[in-house]
Amino acid sequence: MGVTPQQQEVFYHQFEKSDGLLSNTVYDINLNENGEIIFGTDRGLSIYNGLTFNNRTYVGASNALNDVYQIGEGAYIGTNFDWEYVFFKKDTTQVLAINKSGLDFPRVIPLGDRKLLYVKTGLISPDQQDTIHFKNSFDFLYHLVQHGNTTWFTAGDTQENTLYKLETNDRLSTISLGFSMTKEDIPFTYNEGILFYRPSVGGITNVSGQLIQSLPFSPEKVNNLYIHENTLYFSTLNGLWVFNLASEKAEHYLSDIQISDTMFDVEGNLWCSSLLHGVFMIPSLTRRVIKFEDKLDESLILQSQQNGPSNALLLTNDSKLYELDYRDYSLTFKREVPSPNRIEGFLADSTTKTIYLGSNLAELLDAKSLVTLESFKLSAIKGFLPSREKLFMATSSGLYVYHLEGKLAELILPKHRLRGLFRQKGQQYCYSANKLWEIAEDESLKLILDNQNIEKVVYSGSRTFILTTTGGVSELKENKLEPIIQSGEDYSDIFLTDNYLFVINSERADVFDLKTFEKRNSFFNSKGIDTNKLVAVVEFDGQLLFLHQQFMSAFSSFPERNLVKPTIKLLNRELLPEKLTSIDYSSNDLRFAFGVYPNISAQGKTSVMYRIKGLSQDWLPLYATNGSYNIDLLNLANGQYELELMAENEDGVTSEAFLLPFSIKPPLWRQNSMLLLYIVILGGIFWTSFYLNRLRLVRKNKVELEKVRLNNQLAAAELKAIRSQMNPHFLFNAMATIQNAILKKDLKDSLDGLSSLSKLLRDVLHKSSMEVHSVQAEIDFLHNYLKLSKKRFGEEFEYEIACEKEIDTAFEKIPTLITQPFVENAIEHGVSKRKGAKHISIAFSKVIKGYQVIIKDNGLGSDPTTWYNEEKGSFALKAIENRISRVNKLSKLKVGSTISSASEGTTVTLTFEHEQ
Repeated sequence: MGVTPQQQEVFYHQFEKSDGLLSNTVYDINLNENGEIIFGTDRGLSIYNGLTFNNRTYVGASNALNDVYQIGEGAYIGTNFDWEYVFFKKDTTQVLAINKSGLDFPRVIPLGDRKLLYVKTGLISPDQQDTIHFKNSFDFLYHLVQHGNTTWFTAGDTQENTLYKLETNDRLSTISLGFSMTKEDIPFTYNEGILFYRPSVGGITNVSGQLIQSLPFSPEKVNNLYIHENTLYFSTLNGLWVFNLASEKAEHYLSDIQISDTMFDVEGNLWCSSLLHGVFMIPSLTRRVIKFEDKLDESLILQSQQNGPSNALLLTNDSKLYELDYRDYSLTFKREVPSPNRIEGFLADSTTKTIYLGSNLAELLDAKSLVTLESFKLSAIKGFLPSREKLFMATSSGLYVYHLEGKLAELILPKHRLRGLFRQKGQQYCYSANKLWEIAEDESLKLILDNQNIEKVVYSGSRTFILTTTGGVSELKENKLEPIIQSGEDYSDIFLTDNYLFVINSERADVFDLKTFEKRNSFFNSKGIDTNKLVAVVEFDGQLLFLHQQFMSAFSSFPERNLVKPTIKLLNRELLPEKLTSIDYSSNDLRFAFGVYPNISAQGKTSVMYRIKGLSQDWLPLYATNGSYNIDLLNLANGQYELELMAENEDGVTSEAFLLPFSIKPPLWRQNSMLLLYIVILGGIFWTSFYLNRLRLVRKNKVELEKVRLNNQLAAAELKAIRSQMNPHFLFNAMATIQNAILKKDLKDSLDGLSSLSKLLRDVLHKSSMEVHSVQAEIDFLHNYLKLSKKRFGEEFEYEIACEKEIDTAFEKIPTLITQPFVENAIEHGVSKRKGAKHISIAFSKVIKGYQVIIKDNGLGSDPTTWYNEEKGSFALKAIENRISRVNKLSKLKVGSTISSASEGTTVTLTFEHEQ
């Protein structure tokens, strides 16, 4: 019983309004200078760059747009059906109405690199500087064809047997036709000559009217005729007709769609516009998609095996066996295993002319007649391997050998869930998910490989390839694995044909030559296959057949290398400062957004790298978001920079380097002339403020007040603890260090030190009125404080601040600057007394009810009992002790502290726990 396939179709991508196209009614297709596709729709202009649609609308007598062309960078022109020309410029749209008296509709005429506007009595350029006058005025133009520097057109005048020829020197001449032309007759160029498609004669004629080629089809109402590489593409009311002039073969696609225009893009993909269904992109490879009748949709194609009867392709479909004829792709039902079994093991062996079907019943069939030669029961048969008088069978419970003479099945490798068997160079093997055994003729087994994570094995008579669960591929040679493809490509399946190895992942099938094992190219899911549903790849008579669970794709050629060079284009230039070479310091947060063109057919991925000279020389990868690549540069320091971009397609073709220099100006107060004055003024202001605050805090009454005034006491203690933390000697040392850098003319170091000191002072003054702030703010303050200390002590001073990820540093609160006195004490009473390497570490870590801070130094140690003595120790630490006491009385955040000191250093542990 033969099963006739459904209509053979081309694989296509459909783009509609829901995909971003301006409208589902599209009249015209063209290309711009970047290789982007431009569409004239009944709502305006759509431009597709391979990633997104950019749409432009306008207000005119009609919203429709036809004859769309690019006339400059970012500038386009189109016509509508109400006698208007529409100009799209970068920021504006202009509608130009013309005298419509006697005109059918306006046209844009391409002539070489120019675009001319038809105005009945002649042609004018869009800027109205160039004019070509017609000897006779025309009421309308019918069809036009451009080839190189010459344009031909037909016109609706009294001489309907005339073809007009317009050359780039503005010379207009006529060609007399040997037939009475109608508006249905369409000219096209072929082999440097002019021919006509004439529906009235059912074929193609020359200018004399002589029939050159009859057509085996009669398309209904041809809207447009397009020729590409000896093939005619008819856009009609009932789909796309394709006719090859060399082979005289005709094909019909999209039969239920009204096709309005057709064009190839720079990557060889065919685009078809329609009047109701958007646009269709047919990828560049020649293929067919063959779908079979609905009965096969009841279950999936499970396995396939070549070398069946007449070298046909045998397919299993649950419990059924089918034969596929390569000539017409018809599918014939051959056999069904008894219910409730299903085919799991399957082998069509051309040597023994036997077909083996396995499930819970093994059947040996004559390959020609499909008559059962033998059958016997055996559980869960996964594969067969015939050998002389024996038949080895891999099952889910182990390896069986069936003696054909004695008709006896014997288990020779128990307790292993086998996946299959194969033969290489006369030697026999079986394998499980992680082991491989060699089977000797005496039925003994030798473990060859162990712990290999075997996903799948494919083999021919002389070569065997193994795919592992980690995605790598190895070849079995002399019972050892020789890696061919390393793990990392996420490969999930492999198929072997006569000449190629196909390695599959979720987006493509990579093709490797078996002779050199070099990657030849890739078939992508966007090109007519679906690797997630692929069950077999067959190489037959120059064709490649990709067999899926419910359909088959037939390819007549391999994909060629994508030689189109990517181009990088900045997308948001208008959002950047006008003068990139002199950006004000207040605008130092920048975003660069750009696209890579052309990328029309999704022929593989384009990888993009960037680097910012002035920040790093290392190349960093980029990934597209919402159709564009973005680079965010925040809070850039003043200086000179250069953005460098590079794009590369999967075939190794790279773009030209994209370079964009820019610079950030320093603010006035950070320029050299203001530096010294700023230090003096800042130091004086800070010292005066610090002295007055210190004096006021020392005179504070330390006597405990009644509970109703505890809040005021806490605020006073906060001020005293924070403002008294900053040791004046530290400030003198910091300013002396900066002054020394200035005198040495080390501008970078002095600016860096001054910036850190400025941030530190601003934090002290600003946070003195705050009871608590975030853990992140505390960490930032400590960074600035220790950074200045490092400038004081030099390279022998090192510090580190670490914080566990479990702490939400932006949300978690801490008493303001509570850790600073302990850090100051670690410096002044710890590491400053030590010769050689000085080290301080601060660690924020999570505890059950909160978090803790551990401050360690490698100083000489001291007696902790003297730390809170105002005469011997630190007054700031004494203030912190009082502050901790008041925080514990008034707040739900409970603070504890422990100090341990030894000769090798001091450790302070502060705990912050939330009261339940």
